[in-house]
Order: sequence, then structure tokens, then C-alpha cells
Amino acid sequence: MNRYTLLLIFLLSFTYTKAQNIVVNENSVNISEDISFPYWLDSMSTIDVGSQVVSISALEFNIVPTNNGNNLIFVQTKNITNHETVPNGKTWKIVAVLLDSTFSNTTNSSASSTTTTNLLGFSLGQGVHSPDTLKFWRVDAINLKNDPATYSKTGYLNTCGVVGGSYPYTKCYYSLEVTQTLLTIGDLTVNVSGSSSADFHNGSGSNCQSNPCPETYIFDQVFSNTEFEKLNFPIYISSDKTIEIFSSDIVLSVVEFSISQ
Repeated sequence: MNRYTLLLIFLLSFTYTKAQNIVVNENSVNISEDISFPYWLDSMSTIDVGSQVVSISALEFNIVPTNNGNNLIFVQTKNITNHETVPNGKTWKIVAVLLDSTFSNTTNSSASSTTTTNLLGFSLGQGVHSPDTLKFWRVDAINLKNDPATYSKTGYLNTCGVVGGSYPYTKCYYSLEVTQTLLTIGDLTVNVSGSSSADFHNGSGSNCQSNPCPETYIFDQVFSNTEFEKLNFPIYISSDKTIEIFSSDIVLSVVEFSISQ
């Protein structure tokens, strides 16, 4: 994993206590005192993040009746960040919550506390990245090295023919219609669509076999900052999620938090 350190390491400690809650069926639930995970929600139940909770991780199952009762069929993972209702015929298994990094949680003088320390700011470039265990990332911004920026996509030979009059040439024609993923941040994906074509003479010759066209052609597709306008920052990434950057022109500004138990 390539990281270019931009900021100094800061050691922080949080000495105040705040309640960290989620909202289940419109009731506030303290995650340290009132609930343990995993926690199951029936169909039509509601859930929402509360105070000092960034997101809630859940597994969704279909409830399938059988002669001997019901079977649970896994459907998808969910990252809940606002008020949601369990669909009819489904159940959710709540497995974890991501806490706000700026607060510590202490239930009483003998209870354990969760604190974030060792803040490290850096940039992420092209490739696949993920926080280490007991760390999480806050993505603050997307920067482009060039605007418009580019990504590369391989186009394949469309036709190979002969053109010309008294002195024939081999014609190579490539076309590309593509939807390309520029960036994934956890469960969020940014795609861009584009099309390109290339038409050139490959040299002298009477047929494609004696003077063949290349099988592939590399197109440089362009994009700009407008592709990322629907993303709302900051975005938090836990250690079970990844970030993948597909263009060398994309740079993410990230802060890493260490979690001390």
C-alpha cells in the first residue's frame, strides 16, 4: 500500500463522556448498556444511527417458509447511515456499529473505554487500499492531478480492411463504448461512460494478413471533478472495507484513526 504522508502524527485523548446510541423502532438504545451484537430485527422494524454513531453494519436475509418452519437466505450486506425500514419478508442481523471518532464511550468508572488516537494524514493513489485492524479512515476530499483527468481503456480491433487506389493500404478500425469504474469507496461506486474510435492506415500491403492490424488499441478516456459531485464528505471506511482507485490522476485525502480499547 503506497502512502505519502502529508500531516504530522497527532496524539489525542478524549476525557469527556458522551452517550453513543442507535434508534430501534423509534426508541433510543445505548450501544454499551442496552444492546449486544448480533441483534436481529423483524420485518417492518425501523433503525437509524443516533448520537455519535456514523453507520450500522447489517446482514439482510429473505425469510423463506418451509414445511418445518422458515429458512433464512442471505441477500446482501448493508451499511446503514440514516432511517431505514426492514422490508416485508426479510430480517436484518445487526452485527456492528462504526462510532464517531471524536468521542469516547465510558459507561461507568469500571467499564472499558474506546478512544481514537494517533491521527495520521496521507494521500491514496491508484490501487487497492484498506485500513488495518483497529484502524479506520476518514476520506475528506478527492483531488485530480490534471483536469480534465484521464484513465486508460483497451479497445479491440473492430475491422481490418484494404483502402486506397493504385497503392492499397491496410485499414485498422477500433471503437469503444464503455462504462468504466473510476473509484470505489466502501459501498460507494463512481462510474463514467464514454466512447472512442480510432481509424488509421497501418502501412502498405494488399491484405490484412501480410500487414496485420494490432489486436488492441489503448484509448485515453477523459473525466473531470463533476463525476464526484454526488459524494458527500467525509466518508468513513472501516477495516473490513476497501478503497480502489482506477486512475493515476485521482488522489484521495485521508485521515487514519487508531482505536484503543
